[in-house]
Amino acid sequence: WWGRRELAGLEARVERLGAGGAADDPEDSEARGVFGEISTALDRQGRAWASERRALAAKESELEALIDAFPHPLLTIGADHRILTANRSARDWFGARELEGRAIGTLLRAPQALELIHRALSGGGGGHVEFVQPQQVERQVEAHVHPLASAPGEDAHVLLLLEDMTAAHRVERMRYDFVANVSHELRTPLSAL
Repeated sequence: WWGRRELAGLEARVERLGAGGAADDPEDSEARGVFGEISTALDRQGRAWASERRALAAKESELEALIDAFPHPLLTIGADHRILTANRSARDWFGARELEGRAIGTLLRAPQALELIHRALSGGGGGHVEFVQPQQVERQVEAHVHPLASAPGEDAHVLLLLEDMTAAHRVERMRYDFVANVSHELRTPLSAL
């Protein structure tokens, strides 16, 4: 038979576990009977959950470091078209310390990319699109949009990867110009012959 003190102690342990704390309480170490068994089980479960929380926190920290080290701008965008997370490259790209909470349309002035994001958020799948981003120096940008899996009842969100293709386009243009110049220079002596 449990007394009020034992029930109050058990209730306090369950509340601590629910709030993410430890279940063990030194004052209850002398509990006996069924209450003692429940107490011991709660202590074991509390230690197991604490261990899982530490492991999850370490994994989360590792994942954040990995994403931050990625050389291309990466953003996750929520159903309201606001930025949920951004890596260091994205903050450098847009020249802002904080991007979280900002509407993607205020930063990315490319209707075709914004339409692709909207389509992916509406369940239409991802894709990629190229556009020119006017800044101090005009950039040729390729945007890759991928829907992210969400649990039932959660809002959809997408991953946006931006890639600066300016150098690749410049090399392609130089190659095209070179071929055009060589063919022109060869045509002149050949016509003279």
